[in-house]
Amino acid sequence: MLDILSRNFWYNDDIVGRFYTKYNDENPSFNKNSGDVLSTAIYDDISGKYFNSWIATTRTGNLYFKVTKGATTMLYRRIGSVYRTEIIDEKESKKRSPKVSTYNIYAVVPKAGLHSGKINYFEFYCNYTTSSIFEQNKIIDSQFALDVVKSNIQQDVSDVEKLDKNNDYIIDWENEDDVIANDTYVSTNSDIYVINETLVDHS
Repeated sequence: MLDILSRNFWYNDDIVGRFYTKYNDENPSFNKNSGDVLSTAIYDDISGKYFNSWIATTRTGNLYFKVTKGATTMLYRRIGSVYRTEIIDEKESKKRSPKVSTYNIYAVVPKAGLHSGKINYFEFYCNYTTSSIFEQNKIIDSQFALDVVKSNIQQDVSDVEKLDKNNDYIIDWENEDDVIANDTYVSTNSDIYVINETLVDHS
C-alpha cells in the first residue's frame, strides 16, 4: 500500500520527501566513499530540465523520494541495492568483519492520480511500473525505462568491479510486484477511484 500512497500523494512532502543530490569533486562511483552515484543526466523535453534516470545513494533508505527542478517534479522509487564488500584474507577475517557499504538505487517511476480542485482521482496498480492513465503522469523518454536503467547500472557496477580488486559487488533487485489483496474501495463525494489493472489475489 505504500506504493499506492506514495505515487498518488507524491506532491505531499510529509509522504514523499525531497531529495537533493550530493556531488563530489571527483567523478562519484560505487568504489568511492562519498557522493551520490548518478546516471548521465537526461534532458526532459517537456520541462526543459535535466534529470537523472537513476540515483544511487548511501544517505537514505526510504522507498520513495522526489527531485524537483523548477515546476517539474520527478518521482523516484528504490528498485534495489548495490552492496560493496571488502575483500580480506582468512587471517584478517579472524580479527574483524569486512567493511560493507550499501548504495540504495532509485529510478524514476510514473506518478499516479490527478488532483483538480476539490476532486481527487486515485489509481491502484499491481506493480509500481504500471503507467498512469493521465498524460501528465506518463514518462515518455525510453531512457527512463526500468529495463534500460537496470542494464546501465549492471554495466556501471561491472566496470567498477573490473578495476577494484579490493571489493566484491552484488546487486540485489527488489520485486516489481506490489500485489493488492481483495479490498473494497469506497468512493466519497470528492474522491474517485480508478482501477486500471486487474487486481489478483495470490493468497
